[in-house]
Amino acid sequence: MDIKLKNKNLKLIIFVLSLISITLALCSMFNFKVNKEYLNFKSYFESRQFESRLNEFYSDFKNYNVDYKDYGKKSIDDKINTDNFNNLKNQYDNQLENKLQDTENQYDSQIENAESNGNKDKVTRLTEEKNKKLEEIKKQNTKSADDIKKELAKRSDDNYNSVKKQYESITDIKYYLKDSKSGDIYSNLNNVDDIQNYIKSSSAYSFSLPNNSPTTSTRYVSNQLSGLGLEGYVIVPKTSPLVSNSKEFNTNKILAIIQLIVFPVFLAAGVLMLRYSRKAEIDNHSLIIASKKLYNKVPFDLKLLILFFALIISPNIYRDLYYQGMNVITSDFFINLILTTLLTYFLYISIPDIINCLKNRENLLAEIKSGLLYKFKDIILGCLKDKNLMFITIIFIIGTVIFGVIAAAISLSAHAAPELFILATILYVFFVIILLLKNIVKLDKIIKGTDEIVKGNLSYVIKEKGKGNLSRLAHNINNMKTGISKAVESQMKSDRLKSELITNVSHDLKTPLTSIINYVDLLKKEDLSKEEVEGYIKVLERKTERLKVLIEDLFEASKMASGAVELNIEKVDVAQLLSQSLAELDEKIKASGLIFKVNIPHHKVYSNLDGKKTWRVFENLIGNILKYSQIGTRVYIDLTENDDKNIITMKNISAYEMEFVVDEIFERFKRGDTSRATEGSGLGLAIAKSIVDLQGGRLDIDIDGDLFKVRVEFNK
Repeated sequence: MDIKLKNKNLKLIIFVLSLISITLALCSMFNFKVNKEYLNFKSYFESRQFESRLNEFYSDFKNYNVDYKDYGKKSIDDKINTDNFNNLKNQYDNQLENKLQDTENQYDSQIENAESNGNKDKVTRLTEEKNKKLEEIKKQNTKSADDIKKELAKRSDDNYNSVKKQYESITDIKYYLKDSKSGDIYSNLNNVDDIQNYIKSSSAYSFSLPNNSPTTSTRYVSNQLSGLGLEGYVIVPKTSPLVSNSKEFNTNKILAIIQLIVFPVFLAAGVLMLRYSRKAEIDNHSLIIASKKLYNKVPFDLKLLILFFALIISPNIYRDLYYQGMNVITSDFFINLILTTLLTYFLYISIPDIINCLKNRENLLAEIKSGLLYKFKDIILGCLKDKNLMFITIIFIIGTVIFGVIAAAISLSAHAAPELFILATILYVFFVIILLLKNIVKLDKIIKGTDEIVKGNLSYVIKEKGKGNLSRLAHNINNMKTGISKAVESQMKSDRLKSELITNVSHDLKTPLTSIINYVDLLKKEDLSKEEVEGYIKVLERKTERLKVLIEDLFEASKMASGAVELNIEKVDVAQLLSQSLAELDEKIKASGLIFKVNIPHHKVYSNLDGKKTWRVFENLIGNILKYSQIGTRVYIDLTENDDKNIITMKNISAYEMEFVVDEIFERFKRGDTSRATEGSGLGLAIAKSIVDLQGGRLDIDIDGDLFKVRVEFNK
C-alpha cells in the first residue's frame, strides 16, 4: 500500500514537473516571437533602430546647417515672412477693433437709457467718458510695424535657438563632412588632425560619403547628405551610448537563438514526462480529483468565457515570466512560476473538456441547461410575465451592457493589461443584471399591491423588504399622506410659475410700451429741432420693433404649447444648417467680443427635420449665447454623430450669476439674467425646446458654476 502511494506521489511530482517544463517551453516560444526580429540583422548598425537614430541625426544636421544657414547674419527684415507679418498685424487690428466695439456697446446702452430719461448731463458725461476710454484703448493696444517685426523676429530667433540647441546636443554620433563646392567643413570633432587615424583608433562604426555600398540602415542618410554635396565620414565612437545599444542588440540576438533551442527541448521533456506520469493514474490522485471537482462546479458558459480570456492574456503572462527570470531569480519569480503553471494546468484540463463537450450534442445540451445564460432565461420568464415590464427590462439590460462596453473602452486606454479589464467589466455587467432582475421581482409585487389598492382594498400592505429605491417606493405607497403632500407642493410650484409668468409678461410688454408713450409725448412738443425729431423716431422704431418681437415670440410659444404647429419634415443636412445659422449671425458674432470655437464636420450629417423650425432653434440658442456670455470668453459649438443620433453641443461662460433651477429655465419668460436688463423675450429656450420636442429630439441644459452648456439631440 505504501509503495503504491509513493508511486502515485512520484508520478504526481513528475506530472507537475511536466507542466512546469511545458510552461517554460511556452515562455520561450512567446518570447522568441518577440526577439526573432534580431535574427534578421547581422548587427545593431544594420538594424531599424540604428536607421531611426541616423534619420534623427540627419534631420538635426539639415535644420541647422541648411535651413538656418547664416541665420546670425540676417537682419530683422530678412527674418520676417511677409504673410506672417500681415497675419499678425490683422490679428492685432481685429483685437483692437473688438475692444473698441465692446466699449462702444457698453456705453451706448447707458447713453440710450440716459437719453430716454431726458438726463442730458448724464449723456454728456458718459459721452466724454466713452471717448476718453476709446483713446486709452487705442493707445494701449495699437501695435506699430516695428513692434510686430520685433515680435516676429523674436519668434524666429526662438526657433533658431531651439534648432541650434538640438544640433549642439548631438554627441552619440560624430561627423566630419566637407562641402565639395564651397569647401566648408562641418564637424563636431575636436582636436582631430588625422580623421583616418581617429576612425581606426576610436570608432565602433563608421561609413564614408559618398557611400558606394550603403546598408539598409545608412542608405537614406547617405543619399540625403550626398545630395547636399557633402563628402566625408559619419562615425559612432566607442564612447557613444549607441555602443551600449549595440551590446544589448547582440544580447537579445543570442537570447533569440537560445529561445529557439530551449523551446523544443522543454516541450519534448514536458511531453515525455506527461506520458510517463500516465493520465489514468494521475486522474485518480486525490489532489487532481479535488481540482476537477472545483472546475466542474463552474458553469459551462463561464468556462468558455474564462478560457477565451485565458488564451488572450496567456502570451503576456508567459513573456513576463521569462523576462523576470532573465533578470534576477527571486521568490517573486517562483510565485509567478507557480501561478503560470496553474494557468497551464487550467488550459490542460479545460481545452480537451470543452472540445469533448462540443463533440457530444447531449452533453453540450446538458451543460448549456446548467449554464448561467439558461438560468437567466428562466429568471426572465418567471419574473416578467407582463409584456410592458419585459420591454422595460430589456431596455435596462441593453443600457447596462452599453455602460459596460464604455467602461471597458476607458480601461483599455489607461492600463497595460486591457484583457483583465474587459473580463472584469463583463463580470460586473453580469452581476448587475442579476441585481436588476431581483429588483424587477420586487417591482412586480409593488404593482400587484397597487392593483389591490385601486380595487378599493386600502388595507392592503406592500411588504417593505430590504433597502433601496423600490423599498422606499413601497413605503411611500403605504403612506399616501407623503404622496399627497408632494402633490400639494407640486401644485404650489405650478401656481408660483404661473404668477411669475404673468409678472414677467407684464414687465416685458410694459417696458417698450412705456418708452413709446413717452417719446410720442415728446414728439408733440412744437419747439423740437429736426435732429431731435429724427432721434426720437429712431428710438420709437427700436421700441416698436422690440414690442413686435415680444408679441411674435409670445404667439409662437403659445402655438408650440398647444401643438398647433405644422411641420414640413424632410431630409436636412444639419451640418450645413448650423453653418448657415452661424454665417447669418456672423456680424453679431464679430461684434460680440466672444471667441467662437466651431467644430462642424465637412461631410453631410442628415436628420429628418423641419429646416426652418430647426434654423429657429439654432438662431435662438446662438442669440442666447450672444446676449448672456461674458465678453472676451470662448464659445464652443460642436456637431458630433453616433450610431443613431446627431448631437449639437454649445458651451459658453455666463456674464451673470445663474441663480435658477435648470428645469425652470425652460419656462416661458424665464431668463438667466434675473435683473431682466438684457434684450430678449425670455421665450427663446422655451420655443427652442418645444421645436426640438415636436421633432422627436431632445434639448438638455447643464450648469456648472458659470459654464452654461446646451445639448441638442436629433434622431438620424
